[in-house]
Amino acid sequence: MSECEINDECSIVRFLLYANEWDIEGADWCVKEFKDANHAPVIQIKGALNMTVKAGETAKLEATATDPDGNNLTTRWWQYSDADSALTKVVITHPDSLDQASFVAPKEPGKQVHLILEVTDDGTPPLTRYQRIIFDIQ
Repeated sequence: MSECEINDECSIVRFLLYANEWDIEGADWCVKEFKDANHAPVIQIKGALNMTVKAGETAKLEATATDPDGNNLTTRWWQYSDADSALTKVVITHPDSLDQASFVAPKEPGKQVHLILEVTDDGTPPLTRYQRIIFDIQ
């Protein structure tokens, strides 16, 4: 776990490395054939990006991820607590699974939990994409 994952003071820093990937990715596209450049994974969340969940209810997290180049993918669901209004840190079961992950909504009606799906390919350079889901707690 990096310092940024446990330190709320560097919320934007966690994304800076990946912002640089976009520059590298774009540069490769300018000088390489399509087949020779790496392309970012594509994420599709199953369901809405803004959902309502009852306090204490288990919410299932489901998505698909593909890579245009056929690269292997690693996935990880994590709580984006910088954007949450809920005070509780949720535990995500099976955080590395696209179709088996879930969490129990905190008993904080009227608050929100923000979760991120992070998907990285093993191409050169490795590229990462993110998708956020916002859960409104009833």
